Amino acid sequence: MSLSQRLALALIGLLAAMALALAWGGRYATERYFQEVNQELNGSIAMYVVDRLDLLDDSGGVNHDQLTALADQAMTVNPSVEVYLLDSQGEILAHAMPPETVLRHQVALAPLQQFMGGSAPLPILGDDPRSPNGTKAFSVHPIVRGDEPLGYLYVVLGGKHFDSVLAMFSGSYVWRLTSLVVLATLAMALFLGLWLVFRYTRPLSELQDAVRQVGQAGFAQPQQGLLDTVHPQTREVAWLKTDIEGLINKLGEQYAALDSADRSRRELVANVSHDLRTPLASIQGYLETLLLKESSLSSDERLEFLHVAHRHSRRLSHLVTELFELAQLDSGSVKLQAENFSLTELLHDVVQEFELQARERNIELRLDGVDVQVHADIGLIQRVLENLVFNALRFTEDNGEICLKLEQQGDQVEVAVIDNGCGIAAADLRHIFDRHYQVAQAPKVNQDPELEPDGSGLGLAIVKRILELHDSNIQVHSELSKGSTFSFALAAA
Repeated sequence: MSLSQRLALALIGLLAAMALALAWGGRYATERYFQEVNQELNGSIAMYVVDRLDLLDDSGGVNHDQLTALADQAMTVNPSVEVYLLDSQGEILAHAMPPETVLRHQVALAPLQQFMGGSAPLPILGDDPRSPNGTKAFSVHPIVRGDEPLGYLYVVLGGKHFDSVLAMFSGSYVWRLTSLVVLATLAMALFLGLWLVFRYTRPLSELQDAVRQVGQAGFAQPQQGLLDTVHPQTREVAWLKTDIEGLINKLGEQYAALDSADRSRRELVANVSHDLRTPLASIQGYLETLLLKESSLSSDERLEFLHVAHRHSRRLSHLVTELFELAQLDSGSVKLQAENFSLTELLHDVVQEFELQARERNIELRLDGVDVQVHADIGLIQRVLENLVFNALRFTEDNGEICLKLEQQGDQVEVAVIDNGCGIAAADLRHIFDRHYQVAQAPKVNQDPELEPDGSGLGLAIVKRILELHDSNIQVHSELSKGSTFSFALAAA
Protein backbone atom coordinates (compact mmCIF):
# COMPACT_ATOMS: atom_id res chain seq x y z
CA MET A 1 0.00 0.00 0.00
CA SER A 2 1.40 3.36 -1.02
CA LEU A 3 2.00 6.30 1.28
CA SER A 4 -0.83 8.32 -0.29
CA GLN A 5 -3.28 5.45 0.21
CA ARG A 6 -2.22 5.03 3.81
CA LEU A 7 -2.60 8.76 4.46
CA ALA A 8 -6.01 8.77 2.74
CA LEU A 9 -7.25 5.88 4.88
CA ALA A 10 -5.87 7.55 8.00
CA LEU A 11 -7.65 10.80 7.06
CA ILE A 12 -10.95 8.98 6.43
CA GLY A 13 -10.66 7.19 9.76
CA LEU A 14 -9.81 10.42 11.54
CA LEU A 15 -12.77 12.29 10.08
CA ALA A 16 -15.11 9.37 10.83
CA ALA A 17 -13.93 9.40 14.44
CA MET A 18 -14.44 13.17 14.52
CA ALA A 19 -18.00 12.75 13.16
CA LEU A 20 -18.84 10.21 15.85
CA ALA A 21 -17.23 12.40 18.51
CA LEU A 22 -19.17 15.44 17.31
CA ALA A 23 -22.46 13.50 17.26
CA TRP A 24 -21.95 12.10 20.73
CA GLY A 25 -20.56 15.38 22.05
CA GLY A 26 -23.40 17.39 20.54
CA ARG A 27 -26.05 15.17 22.07
CA TYR A 28 -24.26 15.09 25.43
CA ALA A 29 -23.75 18.87 25.46
CA THR A 30 -27.38 19.45 24.50
CA GLU A 31 -28.61 17.19 27.26
CA ARG A 32 -26.35 18.80 29.83
CA TYR A 33 -27.42 22.24 28.67
CA PHE A 34 -31.09 21.42 29.09
CA GLN A 35 -30.39 19.97 32.52
CA GLU A 36 -28.43 23.06 33.54
CA VAL A 37 -31.14 25.45 32.35
CA ASN A 38 -33.89 23.36 33.91
CA GLN A 39 -32.06 23.17 37.24
CA GLU A 40 -31.22 26.87 37.15
CA LEU A 41 -34.83 27.86 36.53
CA ASN A 42 -36.55 25.31 38.80
CA GLY A 43 -33.96 24.72 41.47
CA SER A 44 -35.97 26.58 44.13
CA ILE A 45 -39.24 24.63 43.70
CA ALA A 46 -38.55 22.34 46.66
CA MET A 47 -37.77 25.30 48.92
CA TYR A 48 -41.07 27.08 48.11
CA VAL A 49 -43.09 23.93 48.65
CA VAL A 50 -41.44 23.11 51.98
CA ASP A 51 -42.02 26.64 53.22
CA ARG A 52 -45.77 26.52 52.42
CA LEU A 53 -46.79 22.93 53.16
CA ASP A 54 -46.44 20.59 56.09
CA LEU A 55 -45.47 17.31 54.43
CA LEU A 56 -44.32 15.66 57.68
CA ASP A 57 -46.09 15.78 61.04
CA ASP A 58 -44.32 16.30 64.34
CA SER A 59 -43.68 12.59 64.73
CA GLY A 60 -42.08 12.32 61.31
CA GLY A 61 -45.08 10.75 59.66
CA VAL A 62 -46.03 11.56 56.09
CA ASN A 63 -48.92 13.88 55.37
CA HIS A 64 -50.19 11.90 52.38
CA ASP A 65 -53.05 14.25 51.54
CA GLN A 66 -50.83 17.24 51.11
CA LEU A 67 -48.15 15.21 49.30
CA THR A 68 -50.75 13.86 46.85
CA ALA A 69 -52.23 17.31 46.28
CA LEU A 70 -48.70 18.69 45.78
CA ALA A 71 -47.79 16.02 43.26
CA ASP A 72 -51.00 16.51 41.30
CA GLN A 73 -50.53 20.27 41.14
CA ALA A 74 -46.86 20.03 40.21
CA MET A 75 -47.39 17.51 37.44
CA THR A 76 -50.33 19.50 36.13
CA VAL A 77 -48.18 22.60 35.83
CA ASN A 78 -45.02 20.74 34.68
CA PRO A 79 -45.50 17.12 33.58
CA SER A 80 -41.75 16.45 33.78
CA VAL A 81 -41.65 17.04 37.54
CA GLU A 82 -41.63 14.07 39.93
CA VAL A 83 -41.99 14.63 43.70
CA TYR A 84 -40.46 12.34 46.33
CA LEU A 85 -40.40 12.59 50.10
CA LEU A 86 -37.18 11.31 51.70
CA ASP A 87 -36.20 10.69 55.27
CA SER A 88 -32.96 12.02 56.76
CA GLN A 89 -31.02 9.00 55.36
CA GLY A 90 -32.31 9.40 51.84
CA GLU A 91 -34.82 6.54 51.94
CA ILE A 92 -37.97 7.22 49.89
CA LEU A 93 -40.91 7.58 52.28
CA ALA A 94 -43.63 8.53 49.83
CA HIS A 95 -44.26 9.57 46.20
CA ALA A 96 -47.17 10.04 43.85
CA MET A 97 -45.82 7.77 41.09
CA PRO A 98 -47.29 4.39 40.15
CA PRO A 99 -45.58 1.97 42.55
CA GLU A 100 -44.31 -0.36 39.81
CA THR A 101 -42.41 2.48 38.15
CA VAL A 102 -40.27 3.34 41.17
CA LEU A 103 -37.26 1.05 41.02
CA ARG A 104 -35.17 2.53 43.85
CA HIS A 105 -35.91 2.93 47.50
CA GLN A 106 -32.86 4.99 48.42
CA VAL A 107 -31.42 8.25 47.05
CA ALA A 108 -27.76 9.13 47.58
CA LEU A 109 -27.39 12.17 49.83
CA ALA A 110 -24.02 13.41 48.53
CA PRO A 111 -25.42 15.19 45.42
CA LEU A 112 -28.19 16.63 47.56
CA GLN A 113 -25.70 18.08 50.05
CA GLN A 114 -23.66 19.45 47.16
CA PHE A 115 -26.74 21.16 45.67
CA MET A 116 -27.78 22.65 48.97
CA GLY A 117 -24.22 23.91 49.54
CA GLY A 118 -24.70 26.19 46.51
CA SER A 119 -21.01 26.34 45.48
CA ALA A 120 -20.85 23.54 42.87
CA PRO A 121 -21.46 24.38 39.19
CA LEU A 122 -24.72 23.24 37.61
CA PRO A 123 -26.03 20.82 36.58
CA ILE A 124 -25.76 18.60 39.63
CA LEU A 125 -27.32 15.20 38.97
CA GLY A 126 -28.95 13.01 41.58
CA ASP A 127 -30.30 9.48 41.54
CA ASP A 128 -33.36 8.81 39.39
CA PRO A 129 -35.76 6.63 41.44
CA ARG A 130 -37.38 5.38 38.23
CA SER A 131 -34.08 4.08 36.79
CA PRO A 132 -31.67 1.55 38.36
CA ASN A 133 -28.58 3.51 37.29
CA GLY A 134 -29.86 6.80 35.85
CA THR A 135 -29.32 10.33 37.15
CA LYS A 136 -31.43 13.48 36.77
CA ALA A 137 -31.37 17.17 37.52
CA PHE A 138 -33.29 17.86 40.71
CA SER A 139 -34.44 20.38 43.32
CA VAL A 140 -34.17 19.56 47.00
CA HIS A 141 -34.86 21.26 50.30
CA PRO A 142 -34.60 19.93 53.85
CA ILE A 143 -37.67 19.51 56.10
CA VAL A 144 -36.74 20.50 59.65
CA ARG A 145 -38.47 20.92 62.99
CA GLY A 146 -36.41 23.13 65.20
CA ASP A 147 -32.83 22.00 64.64
CA GLU A 148 -33.69 18.41 63.77
CA PRO A 149 -33.80 17.46 60.03
CA LEU A 150 -36.79 15.20 59.48
CA GLY A 151 -36.22 14.58 55.79
CA TYR A 152 -36.00 16.11 52.34
CA LEU A 153 -38.38 17.08 49.58
CA TYR A 154 -36.69 15.68 46.45
CA VAL A 155 -38.11 16.96 43.17
CA VAL A 156 -36.83 15.34 39.94
CA LEU A 157 -36.90 18.07 37.28
CA GLY A 158 -36.37 15.86 34.25
CA GLY A 159 -38.51 12.78 34.46
CA LYS A 160 -39.68 10.42 31.75
CA HIS A 161 -41.51 13.20 30.00
CA PHE A 162 -38.26 15.20 29.86
CA ASP A 163 -36.56 12.18 28.23
CA SER A 164 -39.27 12.09 25.60
CA VAL A 165 -38.72 15.79 24.93
CA LEU A 166 -34.97 15.16 24.44
CA ALA A 167 -35.75 12.27 22.12
CA MET A 168 -38.10 14.50 20.16
CA PHE A 169 -35.37 17.16 19.95
CA SER A 170 -32.95 14.56 18.59
CA GLY A 171 -35.32 13.96 15.70
CA SER A 172 -36.26 17.60 15.20
CA TYR A 173 -35.58 19.74 12.15
CA VAL A 174 -32.96 21.80 13.98
CA TRP A 175 -30.99 18.71 14.99
CA ARG A 176 -31.23 17.24 11.48
CA LEU A 177 -30.11 20.52 9.95
CA THR A 178 -27.21 20.77 12.37
CA SER A 179 -26.22 17.19 11.62
CA LEU A 180 -26.37 17.83 7.87
CA VAL A 181 -24.19 20.93 8.24
CA VAL A 182 -21.65 18.99 10.29
CA LEU A 183 -21.64 16.10 7.81
CA ALA A 184 -21.27 18.48 4.86
CA THR A 185 -18.38 20.20 6.61
CA LEU A 186 -16.69 16.88 7.30
CA ALA A 187 -17.26 15.75 3.70
CA MET A 188 -15.69 18.96 2.40
CA ALA A 189 -12.79 18.54 4.82
CA LEU A 190 -12.38 14.95 3.60
CA PHE A 191 -12.35 16.04 -0.04
CA LEU A 192 -9.84 18.81 0.59
CA GLY A 193 -7.74 16.53 2.78
CA LEU A 194 -7.59 13.80 0.12
CA TRP A 195 -6.72 16.39 -2.52
CA LEU A 196 -3.89 17.73 -0.35
CA VAL A 197 -2.65 14.22 0.44
CA PHE A 198 -2.39 13.27 -3.23
CA ARG A 199 -1.01 16.68 -4.16
CA TYR A 200 1.83 16.59 -1.67
CA THR A 201 2.61 12.87 -1.99
CA ARG A 202 2.66 12.87 -5.77
CA PRO A 203 6.25 14.23 -5.92
CA LEU A 204 7.32 11.34 -3.68
CA SER A 205 5.75 8.88 -6.12
CA GLU A 206 7.47 10.66 -9.00
CA LEU A 207 10.74 10.55 -7.09
CA GLN A 208 10.28 6.84 -6.40
CA ASP A 209 9.61 6.15 -10.11
CA ALA A 210 12.65 8.19 -11.12
CA VAL A 211 14.90 6.36 -8.66
CA ARG A 212 13.54 3.05 -9.93
CA GLN A 213 14.38 4.10 -13.47
CA VAL A 214 17.89 4.96 -12.33
CA GLY A 215 18.24 1.49 -10.85
CA GLN A 216 16.90 -0.15 -14.00
CA ALA A 217 19.03 1.97 -16.32
CA GLY A 218 22.21 1.24 -14.38
CA PHE A 219 25.11 3.60 -13.97
CA ALA A 220 26.67 2.51 -17.24
CA GLN A 221 24.31 5.00 -18.91
CA PRO A 222 24.17 8.78 -18.32
CA GLN A 223 22.07 9.70 -15.27
CA GLN A 224 21.58 13.39 -16.01
CA GLY A 225 17.99 14.63 -16.24
CA LEU A 226 16.31 11.54 -14.81
CA LEU A 227 14.85 13.55 -11.89
CA ASP A 228 13.69 16.48 -14.01
CA THR A 229 10.15 15.04 -14.06
CA VAL A 230 9.89 15.44 -10.28
CA HIS A 231 8.21 18.71 -9.24
CA PRO A 232 8.52 19.15 -5.46
CA GLN A 233 5.67 20.89 -3.66
CA THR A 234 7.47 21.32 -0.33
CA ARG A 235 10.96 22.29 0.79
CA GLU A 236 11.51 18.86 2.34
CA VAL A 237 10.81 17.06 -0.94
CA ALA A 238 13.00 19.57 -2.79
CA TRP A 239 15.83 18.89 -0.33
CA LEU A 240 15.25 15.15 -0.71
CA LYS A 241 15.40 15.47 -4.49
CA THR A 242 18.65 17.43 -4.23
CA ASP A 243 20.15 14.86 -1.85
CA ILE A 244 19.13 11.98 -4.12
CA GLU A 245 20.58 13.76 -7.15
CA GLY A 246 23.82 14.24 -5.25
CA LEU A 247 23.80 10.59 -4.19
CA ILE A 248 23.12 9.43 -7.77
CA ASN A 249 25.96 11.61 -9.08
CA LYS A 250 28.28 10.30 -6.38
CA LEU A 251 27.30 6.71 -7.13
CA GLY A 252 27.82 7.42 -10.82
CA GLU A 253 31.30 8.75 -10.11
CA GLN A 254 32.08 5.74 -7.94
CA TYR A 255 30.74 3.42 -10.63
CA ALA A 256 32.90 5.15 -13.22
CA ALA A 257 35.89 4.89 -10.88
CA LEU A 258 35.21 1.21 -10.25
CA ASP A 259 34.75 0.61 -13.97
CA SER A 260 38.02 2.40 -14.67
CA ALA A 261 39.73 0.44 -11.90
CA ASP A 262 38.36 -2.79 -13.34
CA ARG A 263 39.67 -1.91 -16.78
CA SER A 264 43.00 -0.98 -15.25
CA ARG A 265 43.04 -4.28 -13.38
CA ARG A 266 42.40 -6.23 -16.57
CA GLU A 267 45.07 -4.24 -18.38
CA LEU A 268 47.41 -4.79 -15.43
CA VAL A 269 46.82 -8.54 -15.51
CA ALA A 270 47.40 -8.59 -19.26
CA ASN A 271 50.55 -6.46 -19.03
CA VAL A 272 51.92 -8.37 -16.05
CA SER A 273 51.25 -11.66 -17.82
CA HIS A 274 53.13 -10.39 -20.85
CA ASP A 275 56.00 -8.96 -18.79
CA LEU A 276 56.35 -12.12 -16.76
CA ARG A 277 56.03 -14.41 -19.75
CA THR A 278 58.81 -12.68 -21.72
CA PRO A 279 61.68 -13.17 -19.22
CA LEU A 280 60.39 -16.60 -18.25
CA ALA A 281 60.33 -17.67 -21.90
CA SER A 282 63.84 -16.34 -22.40
CA ILE A 283 65.17 -18.06 -19.28
CA GLN A 284 63.45 -21.28 -20.25
CA GLY A 285 64.72 -21.08 -23.82
CA TYR A 286 68.36 -20.51 -22.90
CA LEU A 287 68.32 -23.16 -20.19
CA GLU A 288 66.75 -25.71 -22.57
CA THR A 289 69.38 -24.85 -25.16
CA LEU A 290 72.09 -25.46 -22.57
CA LEU A 291 70.54 -28.80 -21.66
CA LEU A 292 70.04 -29.97 -25.23
CA LYS A 293 73.28 -28.68 -26.76
CA GLU A 294 75.54 -28.70 -23.73
CA SER A 295 78.06 -31.02 -25.39
CA SER A 296 78.24 -29.02 -28.62
CA LEU A 297 78.55 -25.57 -27.08
CA SER A 298 81.82 -23.95 -26.30
CA SER A 299 82.57 -22.67 -22.81
CA ASP A 300 82.17 -19.07 -24.03
CA GLU A 301 78.75 -19.85 -25.52
CA ARG A 302 77.60 -21.61 -22.36
CA LEU A 303 78.79 -18.65 -20.29
CA GLU A 304 76.97 -16.22 -22.60
CA PHE A 305 73.75 -18.25 -22.32
CA LEU A 306 74.03 -18.26 -18.54
CA HIS A 307 74.63 -14.49 -18.48
CA VAL A 308 71.52 -13.92 -20.59
CA ALA A 309 69.42 -16.24 -18.42
CA HIS A 310 70.72 -14.51 -15.30
CA ARG A 311 69.90 -11.06 -16.71
CA HIS A 312 66.34 -12.14 -17.50
CA SER A 313 65.96 -13.69 -14.06
CA ARG A 314 67.02 -10.36 -12.53
CA ARG A 315 64.49 -8.60 -14.73
CA LEU A 316 61.82 -11.05 -13.59
CA SER A 317 62.77 -10.57 -9.94
CA HIS A 318 62.73 -6.79 -10.34
CA LEU A 319 59.26 -6.88 -11.92
CA VAL A 320 57.82 -9.11 -9.20
CA THR A 321 59.32 -6.85 -6.52
CA GLU A 322 57.77 -3.76 -8.11
CA LEU A 323 54.38 -5.45 -8.46
CA PHE A 324 54.46 -6.48 -4.81
CA GLU A 325 55.56 -2.99 -3.73
CA LEU A 326 52.80 -1.29 -5.75
CA ALA A 327 50.18 -3.72 -4.40
CA GLN A 328 51.26 -2.89 -0.85
CA LEU A 329 51.02 0.84 -1.54
CA ASP A 330 47.55 0.48 -3.05
CA SER A 331 46.24 -1.70 -0.23
CA GLY A 332 47.17 0.88 2.40
CA SER A 333 49.30 -1.58 4.34
CA VAL A 334 52.37 0.65 4.00
CA LYS A 335 52.56 3.00 6.97
CA LEU A 336 54.79 6.06 6.95
CA GLN A 337 57.69 5.98 9.39
CA ALA A 338 58.32 9.72 9.22
CA GLU A 339 61.43 11.17 10.81
CA ASN A 340 63.77 14.13 10.40
CA PHE A 341 66.78 13.42 8.20
CA SER A 342 69.21 15.16 5.88
CA LEU A 343 67.83 15.03 2.35
CA THR A 344 71.17 16.20 1.00
CA GLU A 345 72.97 13.16 2.46
CA LEU A 346 70.30 10.86 1.01
CA LEU A 347 70.81 12.41 -2.43
CA HIS A 348 74.57 11.88 -2.09
CA ASP A 349 73.92 8.20 -1.41
CA VAL A 350 71.66 7.92 -4.48
CA VAL A 351 74.26 9.68 -6.64
CA GLN A 352 76.96 7.25 -5.47
CA GLU A 353 74.59 4.31 -6.22
CA PHE A 354 74.30 5.30 -9.90
CA GLU A 355 77.66 6.99 -10.31
CA LEU A 356 79.38 3.98 -11.90
CA GLN A 357 76.65 3.52 -14.53
CA ALA A 358 76.68 7.23 -15.30
CA ARG A 359 80.52 7.32 -15.59
CA GLU A 360 80.56 4.38 -18.00
CA ARG A 361 78.35 6.39 -20.35
CA ASN A 362 80.09 9.69 -19.61
CA ILE A 363 76.92 11.17 -18.10
CA GLU A 364 77.45 13.89 -15.53
CA LEU A 365 75.41 13.09 -12.42
CA ARG A 366 75.62 15.97 -9.97
CA LEU A 367 73.90 17.41 -6.90
CA ASP A 368 73.03 21.10 -6.68
CA GLY A 369 71.80 22.50 -3.36
CA VAL A 370 72.57 23.23 0.26
CA ASP A 371 72.16 20.88 3.20
CA VAL A 372 68.44 20.69 4.13
CA GLN A 373 66.48 18.61 6.61
CA VAL A 374 63.06 17.13 5.81
CA HIS A 375 60.40 15.21 7.73
CA ALA A 376 59.48 12.08 5.76
CA ASP A 377 59.93 8.32 5.45
CA ILE A 378 63.57 8.00 4.48
CA GLY A 379 63.19 4.53 2.96
CA LEU A 380 60.27 5.49 0.71
CA ILE A 381 61.86 8.78 -0.35
CA GLN A 382 65.04 6.90 -1.28
CA ARG A 383 62.87 4.64 -3.47
CA VAL A 384 61.37 7.73 -5.17
CA LEU A 385 64.81 9.22 -5.89
CA GLU A 386 66.18 5.90 -7.16
CA ASN A 387 63.27 5.47 -9.57
CA LEU A 388 63.55 9.03 -10.90
CA VAL A 389 67.34 8.85 -11.37
CA PHE A 390 67.05 5.38 -12.90
CA ASN A 391 64.42 6.67 -15.30
CA ALA A 392 66.58 9.67 -16.22
CA LEU A 393 69.55 7.41 -17.00
CA ARG A 394 67.43 5.22 -19.28
CA PHE A 395 66.41 8.14 -21.47
CA THR A 396 69.54 10.29 -21.38
CA GLU A 397 72.04 9.89 -24.19
CA ASP A 398 75.71 9.27 -23.58
CA ASN A 399 77.67 12.40 -22.65
CA GLY A 400 74.48 13.88 -21.22
CA GLU A 401 73.78 15.51 -17.88
CA ILE A 402 71.50 14.74 -14.90
CA CYS A 403 71.13 17.22 -12.06
CA LEU A 404 69.53 16.63 -8.64
CA LYS A 405 68.50 20.06 -7.39
CA LEU A 406 67.40 21.08 -3.88
CA GLU A 407 65.76 24.35 -2.89
CA GLN A 408 64.03 25.30 0.37
CA GLN A 409 60.95 27.51 0.09
CA GLY A 410 59.49 28.35 3.47
CA ASP A 411 58.33 25.18 5.18
CA GLN A 412 58.73 23.14 1.97
CA VAL A 413 61.78 21.64 0.30
CA GLU A 414 61.58 21.43 -3.50
CA VAL A 415 63.36 18.45 -5.10
CA ALA A 416 63.94 18.27 -8.86
CA VAL A 417 65.56 15.62 -11.09
CA ILE A 418 66.58 17.35 -14.33
CA ASP A 419 68.00 15.64 -17.44
CA ASN A 420 68.77 16.69 -20.99
CA GLY A 421 67.61 13.42 -22.53
CA CYS A 422 65.11 12.62 -25.24
CA GLY A 423 62.13 14.22 -23.49
CA ILE A 424 58.47 13.19 -23.51
CA ALA A 425 55.78 14.15 -26.01
CA ALA A 426 52.94 16.35 -24.75
CA ALA A 427 50.37 13.65 -25.58
CA ASP A 428 52.17 11.16 -23.32
CA LEU A 429 52.72 13.43 -20.32
CA ARG A 430 49.32 12.80 -18.69
CA HIS A 431 49.75 9.02 -18.94
CA ILE A 432 53.33 8.48 -17.79
CA PHE A 433 52.23 7.83 -14.19
CA ASP A 434 49.73 5.18 -15.23
CA ARG A 435 50.69 1.62 -14.50
CA HIS A 436 52.39 -0.22 -17.33
CA TYR A 437 52.19 2.83 -19.56
CA GLN A 438 55.26 3.19 -21.71
CA VAL A 439 55.96 5.95 -24.17
CA ALA A 440 55.40 4.33 -27.52
CA GLN A 441 57.73 6.52 -29.55
CA ALA A 442 60.50 7.10 -27.00
CA PRO A 443 63.89 6.75 -28.66
CA LYS A 444 66.10 3.93 -27.39
CA VAL A 445 69.00 6.03 -26.21
CA ASN A 446 70.21 3.49 -23.66
CA GLN A 447 71.18 -0.01 -24.65
CA ASP A 448 72.73 -0.94 -21.28
CA PRO A 449 71.26 -4.36 -20.44
CA GLU A 450 71.57 -3.56 -16.73
CA LEU A 451 68.90 -0.85 -17.15
CA GLU A 452 66.48 -2.85 -19.28
CA PRO A 453 64.73 -4.59 -16.34
CA ASP A 454 62.91 -1.35 -15.46
CA GLY A 455 60.87 -1.27 -18.65
CA SER A 456 57.71 -2.48 -16.88
CA GLY A 457 56.13 0.96 -16.58
CA LEU A 458 55.66 0.66 -12.81
CA GLY A 459 58.48 2.91 -11.59
CA LEU A 460 56.67 6.24 -11.97
CA ALA A 461 53.41 4.76 -10.65
CA ILE A 462 55.27 3.78 -7.48
CA VAL A 463 56.79 7.27 -7.25
CA LYS A 464 53.37 8.91 -7.53
CA ARG A 465 51.81 6.63 -4.89
CA ILE A 466 54.66 7.16 -2.39
CA LEU A 467 54.47 10.93 -2.74
CA GLU A 468 50.67 10.83 -2.26
CA LEU A 469 51.33 9.15 1.08
CA HIS A 470 53.47 12.18 1.92
CA ASP A 471 50.68 14.59 0.81
CA SER A 472 52.82 15.62 -2.12
CA ASN A 473 52.36 15.56 -5.90
CA ILE A 474 54.88 14.78 -8.62
CA GLN A 475 55.17 17.44 -11.31
CA VAL A 476 56.74 16.94 -14.73
CA HIS A 477 57.87 19.33 -17.45
CA SER A 478 59.33 17.93 -20.63
CA GLU A 479 60.08 18.78 -24.26
CA LEU A 480 61.14 16.40 -26.97
CA SER A 481 64.88 16.36 -27.61
CA LYS A 482 65.44 18.85 -24.77
CA GLY A 483 64.97 16.80 -21.63
CA SER A 484 62.63 16.38 -18.69
CA THR A 485 62.26 17.73 -15.17
CA PHE A 486 60.50 15.76 -12.42
CA SER A 487 59.88 17.72 -9.21
CA PHE A 488 58.09 17.34 -5.89
CA ALA A 489 58.00 18.98 -2.46
CA LEU A 490 58.53 17.61 1.05
CA ALA A 491 57.87 19.12 4.44
CA ALA A 492 60.90 20.73 5.95
CA ALA A 493 62.02 19.39 9.31
